[in-house]
Amino acid sequence: MNFMVRPVIAALLLVGGSTAVAIAAPAAPVPPGAYPLPARPVFVRTSAELRQALASATPLDVVLRDGVYRSEGPFTVVCGHRLYAEHSGRAVLAAGLSMGSDDCAIGGRVQGIAFDLQQAATASSGAAVEVWGSGRGTVLADLTIDGHRVLDAGIIARQPEGLKIQRVLARNFLSWGVQVDANEFDVAVVEPAVLEDLDVANVSRPAPGSSDGTAEACIWVGNTATGRRFRVRNCAWMGVWTGTAAKNLRLSDVDIDGIGSPQRTSVGLYLEHFTTDSVFERFRIGPDVTIGVECEWADPAWNSRPGCDGILIQDSLIQTRCVGAYLDDGTRNATIRRTAFVDQQRAAIATFNKKYNLLYDTSGNDYSGMKRGARIVLEENNPC
Repeated sequence: MNFMVRPVIAALLLVGGSTAVAIAAPAAPVPPGAYPLPARPVFVRTSAELRQALASATPLDVVLRDGVYRSEGPFTVVCGHRLYAEHSGRAVLAAGLSMGSDDCAIGGRVQGIAFDLQQAATASSGAAVEVWGSGRGTVLADLTIDGHRVLDAGIIARQPEGLKIQRVLARNFLSWGVQVDANEFDVAVVEPAVLEDLDVANVSRPAPGSSDGTAEACIWVGNTATGRRFRVRNCAWMGVWTGTAAKNLRLSDVDIDGIGSPQRTSVGLYLEHFTTDSVFERFRIGPDVTIGVECEWADPAWNSRPGCDGILIQDSLIQTRCVGAYLDDGTRNATIRRTAFVDQQRAAIATFNKKYNLLYDTSGNDYSGMKRGARIVLEENNPC
């Protein structure tokens, strides 16, 4: 694995002359780093020793010595085992981890391990790390993951309760870099997930865009969560996706670029069924993106419920080819404020069907950096 981290230097982005809005660049994600080891761990140095430790019915602190750990299928972690690399990044799993069970209420921990999977058969449900079942409070920290474009995902978390994903560098997947989604509409999360310092790149099917919007996203969030400091690059369809049961979601300091291609419509932040009462702040989207933010329409197949209801976008820079934000039919209570729009050819904000699409409070935005002839608000279906 050869990952290069390019930190984003915080600065003020002054756009468009005397009426410019001062937009602070999003804080860069913190890369995987060092951490203290537990006091009395079980040390392992071979795949057989690792499997033996994981077979214990009592949760163990397991420290993996430097080296490569191989398996024909994923390693299984149940009932609260905690895995640490002795030295961050130098214990390498060439097989995935399945973290969960049907009846154990204790989540596990994985810290400092590098995942280098080159065969899909060694993954867990297509991912380097899968979190599922009744275990709550799983922690994934200081990980590097390379899917070599044979894995669907770096992380798939179906159990969001108390989940923490922190300081993860993930590359080269077919569908998702990091996916957190219980895949149940209207599910309520008591202890929201915390997603911090995620650096994700290179997510695409062999034919880029062939997922038709169902995948090819760097980061996918389908539940209530707090997210901070994301950097996403080179995803074939969208940078960050939210939906399913994404209520009271708050994402901040997100840097999105290199999404799709000029020949296909691409979206930086895609808000789908159902994203409600959520805040998105200090985003930097573009310039290599078609649409900065898109709200999905109120599809009759979903009982005409708005894809977006009560979203707030603020203190951001949206520098995109076509429009800054497209609020499709049925979007309700969308607020975009203190945001600079740059280089759009069509409009800062496009809406469809104002009878149902309520847009309010665009105060303090800067539209001076758009292309000549671009509108502030354009009423048009599928403007790009």
